[in-house]
Amino acid sequence: MKHFYLLIFLFLFTLSTQAQPSDAEIRAKLTDANTLSVKLVGTGVRSWNDAFGNWEWRRGAEVLKKSTQYGGLKVMLYGTAIYQYTGAGKYAWKQFYVGQTKYDGLPDPNEDEIMAFINADRAKFFGYYYGKIVALKEGPTLIPELNWETPMRVVFKMKVVSEQIASNTKLETVEQLYEVRFYRDEMTQPWQRMISSFGERKILSSRELNAEEVRRMPTLAVIEANRQINERMLNLPQITIPAFKDANEAATFVYRQIREGTPESVEAVLRKMMGSYYYQNGSTTLLNGQGEETLQRVIEKAFKGIHKFNNQYCANPVVDVNRTRSSRNRVYFMGVVNNLASQIAFEVQGGKYVDGVKTDQEWKITDIQIYLRDDQEVRDFINSFSDWKKLCPNDK
Repeated sequence: MKHFYLLIFLFLFTLSTQAQPSDAEIRAKLTDANTLSVKLVGTGVRSWNDAFGNWEWRRGAEVLKKSTQYGGLKVMLYGTAIYQYTGAGKYAWKQFYVGQTKYDGLPDPNEDEIMAFINADRAKFFGYYYGKIVALKEGPTLIPELNWETPMRVVFKMKVVSEQIASNTKLETVEQLYEVRFYRDEMTQPWQRMISSFGERKILSSRELNAEEVRRMPTLAVIEANRQINERMLNLPQITIPAFKDANEAATFVYRQIREGTPESVEAVLRKMMGSYYYQNGSTTLLNGQGEETLQRVIEKAFKGIHKFNNQYCANPVVDVNRTRSSRNRVYFMGVVNNLASQIAFEVQGGKYVDGVKTDQEWKITDIQIYLRDDQEVRDFINSFSDWKKLCPNDK
């Protein structure tokens, strides 16, 4: 009995495979008035389709056609001709599944054009590694094989060799491939968007450093942010920070900048005078999240509310002597109404040793808190004075 069932199975199996579509039949199915050539790939394969619960015959094909959508262009279709088994050793045509397209007849962007577009948004090109790469050893270099998936989308690969932070004590030199797509909305338009994804990655070498050395290494992201901040600083008011003999002098300078200056001038001063832990690793100009939040909070408080700092504090600073005396390098400035004071704290930082003596140290802000009162009673109180000197007798 077992032999009988085995013979039945072999008969049915042979019947189902004996009449797979011929090359000529497949070519005919893939050919129409716009077809220029058909190349069949491989010898075909019989596979089970779970979705349809049936056997299929699949044959790879490359079909070159004249584009009906974009006149004057050719398009290569890379796909699979699919037939479904209908029983009795026969197959019926199902479809040509296109997995990839490649258009011909479009001018490829040259490497200079590609690099100009990439350099306009290097963060998007490098992705995650933008915050890990500390040195570019080679590239980005174009691998000269571009594929036009549509006339509005071209894909290509770039090779980059770079040194990257692998851990808090290790750097790796890595060869990385990036697959890049440029997009535009119309054939005649310049490139508008880019998507970059990671391809093959190969570690070429590695080296160990101490954690502090690695921490201080600026990544591409930090280098670019520094460049942008330096450019911004050139467009801010140019204010010279004098040398101060103590925290009181430094605090008075900052206080007057806030009261008499502009948001731009205060930004310029604070970016130069904030303490080291307000800055990102490897930078003396680029503030970290806490630094940026502190800077923006001071500007918002001093200039953006209903009441401004110069409405509630005297031009000649009024120092809360008792609180300042009891605090180490923290100066309290009193406002023109009760229960109102702002404070600025400092410490000496930086400098270098000369013959064992620390020189060229500077007073840097370690904390700054600006407070205003905006309740109606305070507004009415301040507006009731016809002469500002009645509020601030020591102002000139």
